[in-house]
Amino acid sequence: MDLYLYPAGVMFDPVFEQVFQQGVDEIVQIARDRQAGEVHVGQTRVFATMPAAGAGLLGELAVKARSFALDMPMHDARYRSALAMTVRDLYFIKVRYSVQADRAADEGVQAEAETLLSGFVASVRVLNTGHCRQVLQVRAIPQGQARPGAVLASTNDGREDEMWITDDTVYLRGEVIAHQAQAARLRDDAQAIRDVLRGHCVAPDEMEMAVPDGMREIRFEYRLPPEGSDGSAPRLRGQRTGVG
Repeated sequence: MDLYLYPAGVMFDPVFEQVFQQGVDEIVQIARDRQAGEVHVGQTRVFATMPAAGAGLLGELAVKARSFALDMPMHDARYRSALAMTVRDLYFIKVRYSVQADRAADEGVQAEAETLLSGFVASVRVLNTGHCRQVLQVRAIPQGQARPGAVLASTNDGREDEMWITDDTVYLRGEVIAHQAQAARLRDDAQAIRDVLRGHCVAPDEMEMAVPDGMREIRFEYRLPPEGSDGSAPRLRGQRTGVG
């Protein structure tokens, strides 16, 4: 059984569904490319995990965990293999679990992968540092202009309480901004949505924490390229060679 965490960025369920299906297609293609025997592909299904804080604000756009299983030949034997995957705080969390076919049923392998992922998601804390701690600024929606490319999400499109939400700003209708109480309420709603999309954000000096016995802290550090960079900053590590 393997557990993977890697950056996902801001993600809504329709896009996650496509990403998951792409992963399924790649696994199935690799299994078939071996040409070692017939590959039996199961059905993708959605399963419940502990919801992320504030996920209810996203409604149907909130990411739903998914899994699938297949029966395939490998190393002169048949294996049942399952994939379970979700997104939490800007990171993909993925489980791959494989076992010889005579030791488990498809349903059992898929359920095992779902159980591990659900348990891990319930206990993991993914924290980020950065300017996302700041309070959103309130600005008027520009009349007759397209939404800025930096918009993470929008709500109530075309209605009085419409909002465009970016990393540092919430755009509201001008007549709404004039009513301080309503504008403050919408800003708080936008802040909650932005925080859900951007993950748990804490001050750098709060990253030192006591890690309970039996658990582990893993840190990833991403550095922005220098101002004015053309994006050709050196890789963090050399390109992998060979196979494996």
